[in-house]
Order: sequence, then C-alpha cells, then structure tokens
Amino acid sequence: MLATRRSSSTAFRWTIIRLLALSVLGALVLSSCSPPPPTPPPGPADVIDVEGLWLVTPGPGTTYGSGGATTLEFGAARSGSAKFLSRAAANGVLTCERHVYAALTDHVLLLDGTHYEAQTSGANEIELSTEDDRLTLTRVSGAAPVEPCLAANASEVQSFPFGVNGWTTLASVGSKLYFNTDGTGNPIVAYDLVTGVLGPERINPGSHDHLIAARSDNEFYGHCACGNITTLQRFDINTLTPLTTISTQNDLGIFMSAEMGLFDGTSLLLAGRDYENDGVNHVLTLHPDTLALQSQRDVLPEAFIRDLAWTGGTLVALIGHSIVYIGPTGMAEATIDLPDAVPDFPRGLAFNGGDFYVLASTADEEAVIFRISLP
Repeated sequence: MLATRRSSSTAFRWTIIRLLALSVLGALVLSSCSPPPPTPPPGPADVIDVEGLWLVTPGPGTTYGSGGATTLEFGAARSGSAKFLSRAAANGVLTCERHVYAALTDHVLLLDGTHYEAQTSGANEIELSTEDDRLTLTRVSGAAPVEPCLAANASEVQSFPFGVNGWTTLASVGSKLYFNTDGTGNPIVAYDLVTGVLGPERINPGSHDHLIAARSDNEFYGHCACGNITTLQRFDINTLTPLTTISTQNDLGIFMSAEMGLFDGTSLLLAGRDYENDGVNHVLTLHPDTLALQSQRDVLPEAFIRDLAWTGGTLVALIGHSIVYIGPTGMAEATIDLPDAVPDFPRGLAFNGGDFYVLASTADEEAVIFRISLP
C-alpha cells in the first residue's frame, strides 16, 4: 500500500514538472516570434535641460546669432519654439523670431533645423556644435540684454485684383494712399481710406513713373527704375512736361540711388544707398519745388530699407518684416515686428491717421493693404 502511494506521488510530481517545462518552452517560442517591446522615450532626466533665457555667443565663422547681441529663451517643455531676439550692432535694428527646438537626448539639441551636439558646463553654460558651427549659450540671471520688439495688430484693409509694381512705395496724402500697380505703363492708383474707393489707373506720360512720394492727388515724385536710379523727377500726372528733374550725382554731388521717400508737408525726404560707400543709407531733405538740397543725414547703416514713413515727429523705415523707428543719431530706437498676417517682403509703408499702413503681395500675387496699429 505504501509503495502504491509513493508511485502515485512520483507520477504527480513528474506531471507537474512536464507542465512547467512545456509552459517555459511556450513562453520562449512566443518571445522569439514577437517583436521586442519599444524602447521608452527619454525621460526628463535623459534630455538636456535648456529652459530659461540664454545669451548666444557664436564661434568664429558661425553666422547664427552673429552681428550683435542675441538671446534665446526656451520653454519648460522638451520641444516647442524658442524666442530669438537679436539686436544688430551696426544699426540697432531688432530681429524678433520664433525658432523651433527639441531636446532629443542629453547630448543632442535640434534648433532651427540644425542638430547640435550639446555639452553642458554646470547649469549655466551649454556648448552647441556641428562640424562647422559652434554656439555658446550662457544663462542670463539678471536683466535681459536684448529688449523685445514692439507688438502690433494687423487688419486687412483691402485686397485688389492686380499686383504690386516691384519698384513702388506707398505714399500718403490726405485720406489717400498711392502706389504703382503692375499694370502696363506702371499706373498709379489712389485708395481712399475714408470712402474705401479705389481711384482709376493713371499713367504718367513721362519716364519717371515709379512712385517715390506724393504731394497731392496730381503731383508726384518718381524715378525711372533705369541705370543706377540716380535721377529724380517731380511731375504732374496730367501734363507731359516734367516740373523738375535732377540727378543725385550731378546736381547734388552724392552718388546715391533715388529709390524711396516721402513728402512731410513742407519738404521732400529722399532716401537711397550710397554707391561709393558700402552700407551707407542717405536721407536727403529737398526743396519740394526745386529739389535743391536742404540737409542730409545718414541712417541705419548696413540695413536694407524698403520704404520710409513720417509719423509727424519720427522717421520710420520698412526693413524686412519690421517697422523701425529711427532716432536722432540715425540708429534704431525701437522695432515693430509685423504680425504673421502680413505676408513676407512687404513693399510699401505709410502713416495716416495715427496708424501705419503696409503694402504687400498675397500668395496669389495680388496687392493688399494692411493697417498696423499699436495696442
């Protein structure tokens, strides 16, 4: 009887062992046929910490952040858009942008489309490098070294079923804004801000029909978009004979372009690039009738100015996607970053009734005017 119980107990134990072995074998077979589990994403401790405000110092030959004082401000998230601020040393103009970033690992940072190898030196310094570029980020603990751009609101005033002439400016007289369309003969049109009515196309019978400034509904100042653009003409659009014509080089003794300007109510302000001195932008004050030189100043060195406007007390310039206030020294005093609603590369700038107006082209290459107002 005892031998029978021992035999049954032994058989039971072997049955259990065989079942366990089969279970382990099945698990091994299943694991060999299944894909490996995904690697978990890096946690907060596994990625580089860039949160906060940093001063950017580019290394030799690195263009990112060069030419002035530059800062980057990152958020608390591993990825997002960092606030990029840069004040040009040459002229004080601010560049205010958002640059996409992502902390990928503890040694890799994606910034503005470039993968940088990142090395930290304590909590206050990060070295970013590629094969060609090097950036040093130093944490800012005190006052921000670069002030932000001024915020503004943009609202579309009117779009038109025609394009913008590539050489035009935007001029303001009374309640009207004047500019050249891309039609045959470079016609000038006037848009009335009060009535919302677009005036008829009018073509100057002379050759200097590219608008620099407007003095009245009939009297304008223009250039011919030919040669070095050094000739300036005052004309009445209803008459064939020009009222006055001068050469900046021959009559004023300044070899410069005559590309943009404005009528401030008493004088013509003419601006252009100096052809003998790189990076020099002249602003000349001319007699409105004779175009004789009254005064001269240089502004915003090395900046590419697209147009000028007068607020009644301050000269401002359209540069890139920004409106720049020009101080008494010719340097930038403040910069308005145009809202995203305004297309890139706007062509004209005017001031009317306390607001700025910008002339641009839509994605369909149609002319559009925006009102730019400060909060």
